[in-house]
Amino acid sequence: MSSHLQAAREAFAETSVQVYSGAGLLSRLSEVMGDLGIHRPLLVCGQQVSRLPAASALREAGILVGVFDRVEPDPSDRTVVAGGALARGLAADGIVAIGGGSSLDAAKAIAAEAVSAGWIGGCDLPGQPTEIPAGALPVVAVPTTAGTGSEVTPFAVITFTATRRKVVLNHPALLPQVALLDPTLLSSAPREARVAAGMDALTHAVESYVSRLATAETQARAREAVELIARHLPLAAGATPPLKDLAGMQRAALLAGLAFARTRLGIVHALALPLSALFGVPHGAANAVLLPHGMEFNLPAASHLYAN
Repeated sequence: MSSHLQAAREAFAETSVQVYSGAGLLSRLSEVMGDLGIHRPLLVCGQQVSRLPAASALREAGILVGVFDRVEPDPSDRTVVAGGALARGLAADGIVAIGGGSSLDAAKAIAAEAVSAGWIGGCDLPGQPTEIPAGALPVVAVPTTAGTGSEVTPFAVITFTATRRKVVLNHPALLPQVALLDPTLLSSAPREARVAAGMDALTHAVESYVSRLATAETQARAREAVELIARHLPLAAGATPPLKDLAGMQRAALLAGLAFARTRLGIVHALALPLSALFGVPHGAANAVLLPHGMEFNLPAASHLYAN
């Protein structure tokens, strides 16, 4: 590993995910994949991301075995099936996921579907444990929004077409091996997407902080995330967001992700999922609308925590 990557690496006790953060780190992707033994990666992203210069540079560099750019907002089980089939057909040995939470979640599920064709068909089981007996391809997660924290969580939210349900898959095999946080990638997102993602991260932090499963460690992560969001989101949501504020939001989303990966979430997310699945409300917007009401509902049981 080069000294540049070593300097960009940060270890977190809560996760096995290797985290690298810094401007321009996407250019080190081939080195990161080499350290993981990935030689035939499939790029998983949405069509908008596939048109970005960063994605074009990866294709031109010849380090990809293929591109799956059909990920939609609130990715469906059909998308997972198609992505898994392409990965198997190309004999991909790893997944590079670039995009927002939808792309990262889809990529993690595709990594499992690539190993076991038809696996996703047996996962429409809300509230039941997710089984991944054959494991998954290694995933390098490169977020282009600062909200979901999917790059450091074992969750993938998939919408099942037949039942119109959004199901939260949860399994250690869904953890990416590497999270590559390059704040330069966030500036291409529309302002509305940056705001919605930031409100998603805030909701993660608040719900984790007041969770009955919270610990002193998770509350410290959640509290730091709230402080970072308060400091950086107003400028990160501007027309020309400063790089330091985009980086601050990336870190906030990651810290909130580390917290809720252990505590899970609450009533706000429970209500936001069907709003997205049934009515197409963007996830971050649904959280933003519902968060004050969820806090009011929980206030009698957690007034001292909300006071903090």
